[in-house]
Amino acid sequence: MRKQFGAICIVAGTSIGAGVIALPMVLAAIGLVPTVFLLAVTWWIMYRSALVNLELVLQSGKCLDIGSLGKLYGGSAVSFFGEGLLLALMYSLIGAYFYGFASLLCQMFAIGRGFHAVIVVALALSFIYLMTLPIQWLDRVNRAIFIAMLFAGTLLTFRLCGSGSFHWTLALPSDRSAAKWFVAIPVVFTSFGFQVIIAALSDYCAMDAKVLCRAFFWGSLIAALAYCTWIWATLLTIGAHSPSFYGKMVSGSVDVGAFVDELSSIGGGPVKWLVWIISISAIGTSVIGVGMGLCNSIERHLRWDGMPKFIKARGALAILAAAPAATLAVVVPRAFTTVLGFAGVISAMLALFIPIYLLRRCAPADGKVFYLAARRGGTRTMLLLSGIAVVGSELLHFFI
Repeated sequence: MRKQFGAICIVAGTSIGAGVIALPMVLAAIGLVPTVFLLAVTWWIMYRSALVNLELVLQSGKCLDIGSLGKLYGGSAVSFFGEGLLLALMYSLIGAYFYGFASLLCQMFAIGRGFHAVIVVALALSFIYLMTLPIQWLDRVNRAIFIAMLFAGTLLTFRLCGSGSFHWTLALPSDRSAAKWFVAIPVVFTSFGFQVIIAALSDYCAMDAKVLCRAFFWGSLIAALAYCTWIWATLLTIGAHSPSFYGKMVSGSVDVGAFVDELSSIGGGPVKWLVWIISISAIGTSVIGVGMGLCNSIERHLRWDGMPKFIKARGALAILAAAPAATLAVVVPRAFTTVLGFAGVISAMLALFIPIYLLRRCAPADGKVFYLAARRGGTRTMLLLSGIAVVGSELLHFFI
């Protein structure tokens, strides 16, 4: 039971991350009612995609990532493509988290943007230290942060709901152009990005099919409900108290720190600190989850006899994980929403396209199927169409 609870926390904690900040910023333009529909559909798609990925892992009998599964079922070319995409996704996510975290700290302590790079380096060093801790310690830290975040989030949500008021102008799209949907869809898809921890979580749960199924169902559902409640509370509050700032959110001209600072200034007192704590904690849980997956993936790629032992050490793996992500956070302007949108395309390929292709080539061992839902034709069709929608949205947003 303890391991089941821990697994649910890891899935939910990995999912409830940068989306706490990014989703209200990109969903303000499409309205509250369409937001609920989009989140519900995305949750169901991501849960079904998790079953497909888990089916592949369990059929292999090993805790393999998508690259290793590609080599097992699809050959070297699929393996190379999958491994490259997985690494690109995890580096992109951590880079976005570093940027978002640094932006929050700059706004919180009134630090000039000139120190952004210094703060990113400090965050990278902290990340390296965290990744050197034993996985049991990371699990406890992640679980404690997640529980505290849920508790504080519940208190804050009730407080914000009481300070906001419902307006039909907020319920329906403020901007009728399809371009806002092209921005929102990839970011929403990325916000449920727990696919990067499937291999690590399979190892954590000792390849128990029932425990894994419950972990991804309840963990992703908790994330969806938390996102929905949080988005409604924040948008209603900002829409009621600061219509001009809400207009900036609709136009897409608001940065991470400015959004959190505006939300915290509305409540004042304890509410202000709750907003900052929740924002930082949300990114922190995602950094731990994705960081664990990235370090495990790098370690698997460095397993050959000629590799020096010091490179295989946990600290060296953490450095290899942190350095490119920190560079991304410093070099790419407005990296938070930009990188999250790009990560949506990679997520669609990793979570939908490649697993469906591999599942067609994966014959059940001894005729045993772990998840019947993963092998149904309707599931595969739904996932393919969803992947096309995500990739198409990002391409249209880029070219329009």
